[in-house]
Amino acid sequence: MGYGVISLSKRMRQGLTLSLSLLLVYFLFHLFFSERSIPAMTTLLKDQKQLETHLEKAQIKRDELIKTATGLRPETLDIDLIEEYTIQMLGHHKQSSIMIMDDT
Repeated sequence: MGYGVISLSKRMRQGLTLSLSLLLVYFLFHLFFSERSIPAMTTLLKDQKQLETHLEKAQIKRDELIKTATGLRPETLDIDLIEEYTIQMLGHHKQSSIMIMDDT
């Protein structure tokens, strides 16, 4: 016998082949049907993209609210902002203002 050659009996080779086959089936099953499978990963990536867009919209809305709140503070009171806020909330407007109605 030469170096690196391992002689196995027929029964041991069959056992090794069966063990490796079962190991391959085990990994293939988990590759496609487990919690961490490829389809589950694609679903998680889609959910992540949706949540990222939702986060961006929420951050934009938060920035707008911070800007509005800053404009309504007594030390930084913005009369134009109060006027615009009144028009939106109450529907009041100055008599000198012009309203343009858009039907679209």
